[in-house]
Amino acid sequence: MVKKIYKKIINKIKFLTFILNEKTNGDPVSNQIRSIEKINRKKVSLIKSKINNLYQKNHNHPLACYYQSNFNISHDPERAYEQIKRFDQIRSKWLKDKSLNFLENEFIPMQQVIGSIGNYRALFKYLMYKINIEGSKKKPILLLKDKEKINNNFLYSFFKPHLKIIQNTSLFYKFNYEYNILKAPIEIALPYKNFYYPFCIAENFMLQSMQKLNKPKFSSFKLSDEDYKKGKEILKKMNIPDDAWYVTLHVREGKGHKNRNSNPLTYIKTINEITSRGGFVIRVGDNSMTPLPKVKGLIDYPFTEFKSEFMDVFLAATNRFCLGTSSGYWTISTYFGKPILLVNFLPTLEYFGLSKNILFLPKHLVDKNTKKAIPLENLYSLPTGFIIDDKQYVKKNIKIIDNSEDEILQAAKEMLDILDNKQLNDNFKINNTKFKNLVNSQNTNRFEFPVKAIANVSSSYLNKYLN
Repeated sequence: MVKKIYKKIINKIKFLTFILNEKTNGDPVSNQIRSIEKINRKKVSLIKSKINNLYQKNHNHPLACYYQSNFNISHDPERAYEQIKRFDQIRSKWLKDKSLNFLENEFIPMQQVIGSIGNYRALFKYLMYKINIEGSKKKPILLLKDKEKINNNFLYSFFKPHLKIIQNTSLFYKFNYEYNILKAPIEIALPYKNFYYPFCIAENFMLQSMQKLNKPKFSSFKLSDEDYKKGKEILKKMNIPDDAWYVTLHVREGKGHKNRNSNPLTYIKTINEITSRGGFVIRVGDNSMTPLPKVKGLIDYPFTEFKSEFMDVFLAATNRFCLGTSSGYWTISTYFGKPILLVNFLPTLEYFGLSKNILFLPKHLVDKNTKKAIPLENLYSLPTGFIIDDKQYVKKNIKIIDNSEDEILQAAKEMLDILDNKQLNDNFKINNTKFKNLVNSQNTNRFEFPVKAIANVSSSYLNKYLN
């Protein structure tokens, strides 16, 4: 107990020493950012004014560029991506001007492993790009305090071999400035050939490049035999037979970004369809979620004794497919190469980051003024396609309509038929070809490289827009 108190005091002293040194000798832009961060978050107009002023006076400074882009991502995504696009060039020139260009290794934002489980997605794609496409052999640095709480230690264990981890509170404060300057801005964008793009667009470029590689060095994770055996033993205790297949279901019900939420009770028809075909449904998440009614073949896993970090990952890695929504859980299944059915999804532009083993069913967006559905050409391009903040939907007079029970059911039937190698009707194929050609053409001249739609979209969605 005494040791813990002593260590806390020492770390506090180190932190105060770091702050004092930065204020006295540090980077003026870094100090201004630290002052802005102290402003009450509710004072949006004041923060916006301070950030804009900082950027206008220091637009060639990498921290000013990053900070301005990070603020705009929720308010003006199109502008945000224009600003972050040339981040690498801005930072390289700034380092050269400061005679700091000998610094090479990038840092990974610590939020990728201590924040939401979905933050691993950007880290996974960043590593995929660096290792497979750039061919980099340098491990990016992850800088953490001594006892930083990792969001899922079992999932983290798969990433650790690909990172240079420094977990030391003293070094955390010592290298804090270097961390901020050399941090890859993957909280808001992903790199591809000297530029940064919206996640889904960079992912699309990566997917196209990965298709050309015979044996990529980094493409998916695999459970060890020991972990697989451990998971199967737990499944037995959950009364799931050894030869049974199951679908993991995650329905977001979070407090923030309510546009990404949906009602779990609208998935009951789909649950019954899956169980009628001989499968189990394991609803994942946490015990803050709405409990589901008792259905034969359904396991409401968050409310069981089997809930754990290990099983969260094991279930994602071994399901037949994951039925996900606009949350982070479904991304875990992608790390293990599992098929995905995404329903009630926003923002729609995310479609471009999806691979061929993913079936997509987004929410519907309606213009409140005209009472008409927003056209596909607007939904799959910036700025409408990447609205992530609830207030922006309100500001733009956009009404969000969740998928109906029957739409979700139809998409699930299509997913099951695809996995069973059943012939889908010609309408599904024809409409998907039309859809892909349309959304590709909308983005032909938007970026430095051609965008290519890869994933299929459920006919329950396309029938409303193309027929």
